[in-house]
Amino acid sequence: GARTAHLASADDEAQQEGPGTGHAVTGLVLAGVAATAVTLLARRRRGAD
Repeated sequence: GARTAHLASADDEAQQEGPGTGHAVTGLVLAGVAATAVTLLARRRRGAD
């Protein structure tokens, strides 16, 4: 019905805006975790050689 059409158009508008602040923060946190993991692994390997 009309209600479903309204919800579908609201979803379309939300998707066109792109990722929000929450997505950006999550991405930055994951990037930091990955960088830390790479640094720690590199240090361990250098210490083992």
